[in-house]
Amino acid sequence: MDFTGILSKMTGSTGNGLTGNGLTKSQMKFFLSHYGDKFQLPMAPPEFEVSVDQKHTVININNIGEALMLGKSGLMEMKIESFFPAQEYYFADVNDAKQPYTYIEKLLKWKDSGKPMRLNITSTGINKPFVIQSLSYKEQDGTGDVYYSLNLKEYRYLTQKSKEVDQTNELEQRVDEQQNLADTVTVYPGDDMMDVALRAYGPGNYTSQYKALAKSPLQAGDVLTKALKRSGKNVYIQT
Repeated sequence: MDFTGILSKMTGSTGNGLTGNGLTKSQMKFFLSHYGDKFQLPMAPPEFEVSVDQKHTVININNIGEALMLGKSGLMEMKIESFFPAQEYYFADVNDAKQPYTYIEKLLKWKDSGKPMRLNITSTGINKPFVIQSLSYKEQDGTGDVYYSLNLKEYRYLTQKSKEVDQTNELEQRVDEQQNLADTVTVYPGDDMMDVALRAYGPGNYTSQYKALAKSPLQAGDVLTKALKRSGKNVYIQT
């Protein structure tokens, strides 16, 4: 884990988002959420790395030799490196006076929860559920700032129509997660309608429910309550 240059990459004398001291704020915002708990990375990473492989298969055919069978996309993997500040910086995306280890403890708790988190990086199209593969962190410069490296792997929800559901490999549990809807859903600062809809219904074909939420004038602090319609479908209403 090499953090050399992270701070210098976040500074500069030119570019968009200049602050009073010539330091730059990132144009991308990193939001992490986990079953109602959500925060923004106070220091947006100067860069992040994404890798996605393709699950092709090579087979051997008599009289022909090797042939490539095209496969489906593998799971996205991401690596994010930055630091949680112990003091205010002009170029920070968030200065909320939280101690660095508050974030570390939260991420460790999410990692051990057995449930996926969601990562939303604005302006990139990345808004997916992930699991935390590993988290490493350290202090290195005497400032109290905690530098970290976060490795994530995409989590895919399975629906009842999936042929992969099997009681012997825990995949059935993923289907159950989509059926057990929370009794209430709270709207948090920074949420958009898709954040709220995904927490309420989960990923899936819920177009009409999504549209109904989008028409609601929701704001931070609002609470939605689950209600059962005559059709047998669960919907959320503002209370």
